[in-house]
Amino acid sequence: MIDCCTDNLQKMLSIVSGVFRNSEGITDRDLLNETLDFLLDSYCNFGMLLIDEYDSKGRSLGGNDELDPDYLLLKNITNFIPLTVQVLLSEGIGHPTISRLVEEKIDELKVNIEGNQYKLMLLYHLLVDIDIEANYCLIDENAHTSKYKSTKKFNIAQDVLSLNV
Repeated sequence: MIDCCTDNLQKMLSIVSGVFRNSEGITDRDLLNETLDFLLDSYCNFGMLLIDEYDSKGRSLGGNDELDPDYLLLKNITNFIPLTVQVLLSEGIGHPTISRLVEEKIDELKVNIEGNQYKLMLLYHLLVDIDIEANYCLIDENAHTSKYKSTKKFNIAQDVLSLNV
């Protein structure tokens, strides 16, 4: 039985991502699309699991005392979880050979922008990581479609970080 903790999930995601990244010989678009869906869902779930883990640690420290430095540290760490997940996704599957597949997935998810904010954010920034010069404009496109504060903050942070590359 596999222990469902964040460390094990991250290891499993790394393995599956590595296999996907090295699948350029596979021509079955449905299989590639299905695998990308699985990975995207898994990375999103991993981020939520991290947030839950840090939230439970915060509650075990005594709730939500805004003056408690340990609580404030955990609260700030959770603000960076989307960035952490995006970096892990990019390191796991980011390769120029998947750019077209990612672009198609973005078009598919844009049908329901509201329900796919997190996935779209991850995919836009995956393309930016794959080729920053060709895809830098996607940061602005994603920022304009973002409805939630967390994705807007992430877009601003990524924009600033990208300027330093």
